Parts: sequence; C-alpha cells; structure tokens
Amino acid sequence: MERRRSMRIPVDWELTLRHGDKVIRATARQFNEYGMLVSSPEALEIGQRYHVSFSLPGEEKVFDVRGFAVYSNNSGVGVRFELVPPEMTAHFRCFVNAFQSGQSRGANAGL
Repeated sequence: MERRRSMRIPVDWELTLRHGDKVIRATARQFNEYGMLVSSPEALEIGQRYHVSFSLPGEEKVFDVRGFAVYSNNSGVGVRFELVPPEMTAHFRCFVNAFQSGQSRGANAGL
C-alpha cells in the first residue's frame, strides 16, 4: 500500500506546463504541497521535467515551479514539484490544511 507524505485535496483549476518551446494547457485534479495530479489533452512524458504555472483559487499570485512527471494513471499524470523554496511549500501546505479544515467543518455542520 502506497503511503503519501501528505493528503491530496481534489481541485479543478487550469494550469500551464512548459517544456522547451512547447506550451500545454492542462487541468489540476489533485494537489498537495509536493505536487499535483494533472489531466492534459496532450500526452505528458513520464520522467520529463516541466515548468508548471498556476494560481491557487482566491489568490492572484502565479506560481511557477519546476515539476517532474513521476507516474501516470487513468486520471492523469502525477507531477512532483522540485526545487521549491520552503516558504512556498509552507504556503501550499497552509492552502491544503485550510481546505481540509473547511471540509471538516462542512461535514459536521449538521451535528
């Protein structure tokens, strides 16, 4: 059984992947501070490095990180972030935690 370093949250936001001169518009499906699951109309190569640009919902800042395509499944391609500054990783972690906290409150609202 695979053990993840942190929980992924479901997301649905647009992003851009770049490799050399090639630009691919794609959609993030899952996210955590270490990477994301990406669905793309174009095939992404496992083992390939991409520059990934995206904004978190509710934020104007565009994040531009380097990512490594590590696996593929029926839902998309897993892209692990590389060389991300610790403060950016912490920001991503806070975003995930806030989402999870909001989900928990929503699930318990009727109790």
